Order: sequence, then C-alpha cells, then structure tokens
Amino acid sequence: MEIKQLEDDNFVEKRISDLKQQAAEAFKKQDYLNASVFYTQALKMDNFDAKLLSNRSLCWLRMGDGERSYDDATECKKLQPMWAKAYYRQGAAQILMEVQWDGSN
Repeated sequence: MEIKQLEDDNFVEKRISDLKQQAAEAFKKQDYLNASVFYTQALKMDNFDAKLLSNRSLCWLRMGDGERSYDDATECKKLQPMWAKAYYRQGAAQILMEVQWDGSN
C-alpha cells in the first residue's frame, strides 16, 4: 500500500512539474491564456501552492482581468502571509481594477 502511495505522489509531483514548465513556456511567449490554463491544472492537484497562485495571478493581470488576479493574489497571501510578492500582485490587481473602473465612467 505504501509503495502505491509513493508512486501516486511521484506521479502527481512529476505532473505538476511538467505543467509548471508548460506554463512558463507559454508565459515567455506571452500566451497568458494557455499559461493560466496550465497553472489551473496544476492547482487542481496542489491548491496550496502559493507560487502557482502568484503566477496565475500575473497571467490574469497581463490579460487585463483584475478581479481574477486579485482573487488569486488574495489566496496566495493567505497561504504565504509574509511573502511580499503576494501583496505586490494584490496591489497591482487593485490598481488595474481602479483604472478600468475609472475608464468606464
């Protein structure tokens, strides 16, 4: 039973690593939508990974989706309350939402 669990854990870790790599490659190509899809898939396997949330938050930010970016940054901040990047992402998303709101009036 323990061997099976280790194999399953290794599979999940490998799959998450592969998804992170695919997301990073998509991000480098400025394909933020596909990068966010890869990060989302990885988060389904490990929803406590603050770095995944932070990276997906940046994808949403680059696509102009301040609300999703803010939500991911907020979750990231809950997981890593001492991590400055989470606060930075949250602030950037908030600024984007304010700019979009001001522009719509």
